[in-house]
Amino acid sequence: MNFHWYIADTNALAEAVSYLRTASGLPVMTNEVGQQANTDPTQVTSVMQKIVNLGLPYALWFSMDTNPPNGARALNETDGTLRPNGEAFAEFIKKTY
Repeated sequence: MNFHWYIADTNALAEAVSYLRTASGLPVMTNEVGQQANTDPTQVTSVMQKIVNLGLPYALWFSMDTNPPNGARALNETDGTLRPNGEAFAEFIKKTY
């Protein structure tokens, strides 16, 4: 069962995953998780840690700016340099995997 997630609330994320597992009986994954209207590094690390804790086998971080200022926010600037949220993502991956 695939779902998309852009909310910083990790308790709500856990509830959504639990519901999807129960309702579908299928493994749960997200091929689109990200941030909207912010580049807060804390959201990246807390959501990624919750994804690990929930045992999701796949989680793909959406990294493209869409519909500014309230749309999705990328992990990097257009020149490829990492934003603070991108640096947090890179450090989380290095530390966790």
